[in-house]
Amino acid sequence: MRRIPSPWRRAWLGALALLLAGAPCCDGADTAPPSQVTSLRVLAVTADAPYAAPGDDVTLRMTFADGGNAGDEPRPIQITWLSGCYNPPGDSYAACYPEVLAALQGAPELLQQELADPEQSGAPDAVSFDLTVPDDILTGVQPSASGTPYGTAYVFFAVCAGAVRPAPAAGADAFPLECIGEGGERVGADGFVIGYTQVYVFADGRTNGNPPVQGLSLDGATIEDAADSAPAVSRCASP
Repeated sequence: MRRIPSPWRRAWLGALALLLAGAPCCDGADTAPPSQVTSLRVLAVTADAPYAAPGDDVTLRMTFADGGNAGDEPRPIQITWLSGCYNPPGDSYAACYPEVLAALQGAPELLQQELADPEQSGAPDAVSFDLTVPDDILTGVQPSASGTPYGTAYVFFAVCAGAVRPAPAAGADAFPLECIGEGGERVGADGFVIGYTQVYVFADGRTNGNPPVQGLSLDGATIEDAADSAPAVSRCASP
């Protein structure tokens, strides 16, 4: 999963990255720890087949959490998935922006939108999207630096505390969508998360499946057997 910078978000997001690290404020006050969710966040997007084959169906699953509710009633969260970009020049996600805009404006087969239930906030793999890799994704691709031709499929996501629409003032290098709140205001980074997931298709048929977790042991014993004798670690003191 990668998050996308755009001009209006660069004040809080300096670069494309998988994780964001907080920095102290100029007055020296401590910021909230990364484990404390105080805004809308996408915690993970995983693909069941990160390396796929032509014609494969790949399922992407998202875990998100909304810590930005100001009142008792959960605010509505819209989840948008957009696909349709394959083998962009230079593997550049920004070269996919025309397809992203086209998917929202008039290509329903490339678009999936839903309103998340409050119970889905924080639940692992709460929402999902199915991508069908084109049969011809390897047609015309050139060998990579390692000598193996490969294709790429990009799936973009937008998680919005409001509704997603085309951004009228977006430049050529800016993400072409924005999030609009119930009052018509543009929602900032605390309620709008955008990014993409990339699926690779190699001509030599290589795969890279997610490793299964088959169990957990402690000193040679399963956790169930060692529950009574497991060491207790006290919580660290924090000022």
